[in-house]
Amino acid sequence: MRTWKSTEHNTDLAAAFGLLAIRTGDSRWRDKATVAEYFVNTMWDPGCVCFAAGTAEDGVTHNPILALDAQIWPLTALHGAAGKFASAMTTAEQRMSVGGGFSYGEDRDGVWTEGTSQMALLMKLLGKTKRAESLIAVIESQRSPDGGFYATTVRALPTGFVLDTDPTKPRNYFRLSHLGAASWAALAERGFNPFTMTKGLP
Repeated sequence: MRTWKSTEHNTDLAAAFGLLAIRTGDSRWRDKATVAEYFVNTMWDPGCVCFAAGTAEDGVTHNPILALDAQIWPLTALHGAAGKFASAMTTAEQRMSVGGGFSYGEDRDGVWTEGTSQMALLMKLLGKTKRAESLIAVIESQRSPDGGFYATTVRALPTGFVLDTDPTKPRNYFRLSHLGAASWAALAERGFNPFTMTKGLP
């Protein structure tokens, strides 16, 4: 059984439970959303000026890996977070930008198309149109011959994590056509926020 906790996963849950509370009128979903959002807030590290990726196996200690999606998703999904934690964007720009886009983490070995699309969407939702357009141009350069999008600009892009099935091997993104990359590219192009199901921030 895995006992670590994820900032990304809890952001998903906060948004999903919040929408369920609205659609069903059942306050139990709101309570669950509040718990997930509380966890995400506790992952903020003022020393790093970033969100931790989650916890270690003890469920408490912050995972020191700096992951791009852990910086972007809370700002896109949680009410007021884009203002309260705006400095996470600065951290991403300073520590994860590469080739006109963004890498998964601090290695900056290549552009991560999916994460660059996530940042482009956030920029568009914040009204930073020129920045969004510049990122979308980078994303468009990663179209594959089948009309999809490559996951990354390099053969293998490290995430900083290891495989659950083999802890001796790194968890990488590869230069292959990738559904996640295509999905986020489409969301960025349309300016549609999947966390709110609108074209706006929560």
